[in-house]
Amino acid sequence: MRRRFIGLIVGIAVIDLLTGGQGIRAQDDGNKPLVPITLDNVGQLEQIELLGPDQSVITSVEFSRRNPDLLAFGSSAGYTYLWKFGDSKVTKFEYQFGPIVDVAFNPELDYLASARPDLFALVWDIDPPKLSAAYGTGSSILTVAFSLDGYTLAFGGEDRIHVSDFESVPGGGFIGLQRIDTNEGPDAFYVIEEDSGQINSLAYSPDGIHIAAGIGGGNSIEPGGRVKIWNLETMMASRTLKGHTGAVLDVKYDSTGMLLASASADHTIRLWELELGRLVMTFLGHTDEVNAVAFSPDGTLLASVGSDGTLRFWDVATGEEVSIIDLTDGDTENPVWDVDFSADGTMVATASEDGFVRLWAVKGE
Repeated sequence: MRRRFIGLIVGIAVIDLLTGGQGIRAQDDGNKPLVPITLDNVGQLEQIELLGPDQSVITSVEFSRRNPDLLAFGSSAGYTYLWKFGDSKVTKFEYQFGPIVDVAFNPELDYLASARPDLFALVWDIDPPKLSAAYGTGSSILTVAFSLDGYTLAFGGEDRIHVSDFESVPGGGFIGLQRIDTNEGPDAFYVIEEDSGQINSLAYSPDGIHIAAGIGGGNSIEPGGRVKIWNLETMMASRTLKGHTGAVLDVKYDSTGMLLASASADHTIRLWELELGRLVMTFLGHTDEVNAVAFSPDGTLLASVGSDGTLRFWDVATGEEVSIIDLTDGDTENPVWDVDFSADGTMVATASEDGFVRLWAVKGE
């Protein structure tokens, strides 16, 4: 697998933000402050913002860890967006044509990455906004993540299905590790091949030593889904977590790095203790595929979203479902594709099929 750098059609614009009706801003409600979302108040969540920039499916959303008011999201129309809470305008990034399926902020540097399944991982400068790099491997890219020091971009997906003697042969998956401070040299790019299945999601451990992947679906060779973890110092697989009967669509570490949550097409979420690689508990409640999960910064809550159109919150200690928000409109389906907590824990963002990013929060007195 060979890295290719490609620079072609690039568009960046600052546009007025379109909303699906009047957006409700926290500062317009008596200047009530937003307070951290906890087990005690999660039932008081209300929608405080509704963003609908291009009337297409919103596929992914992520808060910046450096600035809790900064939000990125991607759409099926092919745009990556950057927005600051409370602003009336949004920065729109465009590169050629094709849907954006994942976004990731650099935790240390002013970069934003987005994944395109038609072969590209894109890196954008935030200030001033411009394309920094476009990486292609000849394979479909489904997920992006930055290392903790900010200098390595990880991207993963599925190898294209190979054809031999007129028969399709599954290609499995891959993880590409690209240094963004250098494009050349023997250490600039490294590929981890995964024969068992496509890579749907990537997450760096809080200590930066491991990278976890959610695997399954697509052109996968093995049935069901699994989580696989690699040691980045040795580039060897250190653990495989099995048990899901459907593809693992998302993986997230808690802030300690001791726990990992996996969301699956089998309608369940599993919580794993990583030192021994054991299953702690299974969260049951979603009635369709669970597309994404996110830990609250304090680690006490787990948020999940699914194709059943719900946003759910779980007590990490007990596995109890403590709150549910239905994003469907009567009989209208509205799969929710992604979820994230802000770095200060005061907001949750969701990305959904109906074309909206919704921000949820609890207001103080």
